[in-house]
Amino acid sequence: MSKPDLTRPCPADCGAPAGQPCAPFCDADLSNDFTNTDRAETALNALTAFAEASYKLPADRDLTSRDAIEQAASDLVTNLLHLLDRSEIHPGKLLHDAYSTYRAEYLEDEPGDQPPTNTLGCTNGCGTAPGEPCLWGCPAWEDTPATAPAADKQPEPPAAAEQLHRYRLETTAWITGTAVTATSGEARSKLRSAIESAALDSPESGVTIDSLNVEGDIDILDVTPIPATGPATQPTT
Repeated sequence: MSKPDLTRPCPADCGAPAGQPCAPFCDADLSNDFTNTDRAETALNALTAFAEASYKLPADRDLTSRDAIEQAASDLVTNLLHLLDRSEIHPGKLLHDAYSTYRAEYLEDEPGDQPPTNTLGCTNGCGTAPGEPCLWGCPAWEDTPATAPAADKQPEPPAAAEQLHRYRLETTAWITGTAVTATSGEARSKLRSAIESAALDSPESGVTIDSLNVEGDIDILDVTPIPATGPATQPTT
């Protein structure tokens, strides 16, 4: 992999002889010498060190595997977010800024001798040109991206809408309840009021209960006395 040529004459006149590396703390901006392949290699070096320090299984440390790179990168980024959270740096903002920088470098800088193997073309219409990285937060990043229908499969025609009818119904319901009162008349009145004031909203879509009416008398099935629960009365002398 090619590396930046740091021995060319200094463009900032830092005093280094021609053909020699720049003097320490030179103001020349040498970052543009790096290609995106160079940047990827520095990231791989850091990721390799992280994997060696974090994983016990050799397979997890073998970053020649796509799955191992993905897992190690996810773990490293997650750990970095915890570090940022403890350094008074907003993790989400830094992720957004880093992705914006990556996208700018992808579009503007030299790819280097190892161009990206991903096509990176958006599959969900976020507005990027073919072959460009998606915009931040593209729906194609979901775990189950949308897939285009097969070219040889014709879409099925929509099913004909069923004819709907409005049915008005009447039913006879036997309702049994309990009321705690002093008299049977009060019990009947309370039960009648409870039934007729019940909520009429139905959880079934398209169903409305018009009314709940109690016609005729209400029979008493049984009566159970309730012992007094107040303090016992002490006899007076």
